[in-house]
Amino acid sequence: MAQLFPIIDTPRLRLREITETDIPALLAMYDLPETMQWLGADPLVTADHAAALVAFIRQGWSLPVPEPRWGIERRDHPGLLIGTVGLRLWDTGARHCQLGYQLDWRHRSRGYAHEALSTLLAWCFDRMELHRVNALVHPDNAPSLRVLQKLGFEVEGLMRDGGFWAGRHHDLLSHGLLRRAFAGARFRAAAASPAVQPVRTACCAIIEAA
Repeated sequence: MAQLFPIIDTPRLRLREITETDIPALLAMYDLPETMQWLGADPLVTADHAAALVAFIRQGWSLPVPEPRWGIERRDHPGLLIGTVGLRLWDTGARHCQLGYQLDWRHRSRGYAHEALSTLLAWCFDRMELHRVNALVHPDNAPSLRVLQKLGFEVEGLMRDGGFWAGRHHDLLSHGLLRRAFAGARFRAAAASPAVQPVRTACCAIIEAA
């Protein structure tokens, strides 16, 4: 029996499965080189390319150790994809994985990235019992660096030529977030914003925590 894809709600957002209905939104999100400069991939050119991306994303959920990638949509605008966030390279023994994310440029500077990531990280640490989460970011991607720092990630080194897109290699900053560091960051955020509502998660765990 296939596993149900986990749906995760935040106060303003829903993290849900990416489907073929998201092809137009993905094309719009991946359309221009300037909007793709930090995303580690080349722009999508046709609907067929976007459909292949959707198939690749959905295939990740069916792997023996799934690599889920959620679509991010606004709860006040159901069906509108504004970004994606995913987890890959799970190490079930060492209890860590790698985080990746993007947000459509038309929806940036509204706190959506932090809201989606903080909720997903809470799900990872609480539900999946992870010990750490890794992330790779281009050194010039200042907005993403700020988001990670606010979440408690620490820079652990420079991966020289660690990425390749737009026809050339790029250096990447390696970040790590430990469960205890995230717990501290979440406590500080809750103290600063006591009105934040609890999140709802649905469906199953991705992998066994043991």
